[in-house]
Amino acid sequence: MRAWAEATNATPEEVAELGGLVQRLATEATSWRILHRLGLTQHQRELGELEQAARGIVIFQPTMIPGLLQIADYARRVMSQGNPMAQADIAQAVAERLDRQTILYDQTKHFEFLLTETALRWRPGPAELMRAQLDRLISVASLPNVSLGVLMLDQEAPDAFLHPFVLFELDDDALVTVETYSAEMQVNDPQEVAVYRRTLDRFRESALWGDRAIEVTRSLG
Repeated sequence: MRAWAEATNATPEEVAELGGLVQRLATEATSWRILHRLGLTQHQRELGELEQAARGIVIFQPTMIPGLLQIADYARRVMSQGNPMAQADIAQAVAERLDRQTILYDQTKHFEFLLTETALRWRPGPAELMRAQLDRLISVASLPNVSLGVLMLDQEAPDAFLHPFVLFELDDDALVTVETYSAEMQVNDPQEVAVYRRTLDRFRESALWGDRAIEVTRSLG
């Protein structure tokens, strides 16, 4: 963009302005108010389309069970809490989220879930709900294309657990999505994506994997 602007005799101020626009395009934040304007169900469908386009998905979740692993009652409670516009289509959105989970059985895709112990312990409902939810997580973790890692709280943290994020490995590039209380942010700038890759590498080194992760999950149920 800078080379094109200079070739067309743009002023230094115009070059700087264009550079800023390009940087903002590489990191786009959209408020939940806008994302949910067509209802919760539509956003679930958009997520499903992104998941279908990805050949690999890595999810870091420090606070709760990720949507691709949630049982219906857990999903219903989470969506009811995160519904700033009081949309009425929660039942349909839950059904759409559960439909998205069929992608886990696509052996051409790989899924990696990195959860903290806090995410496993956070309870949006009664103990019976959490037992069923953790059983579901253990079941999915047994799939050959799914990896489960758990970061325990009684060990030295490899990095700050600032926020959840998802790394989508696409055919030509990668995309990171980040959720905050007010917005969803999409990051596709390679240098910014590299920050998330390095963070994941630090988390992976400290996490429990395989049978050890499943054992910890089972003990919390």
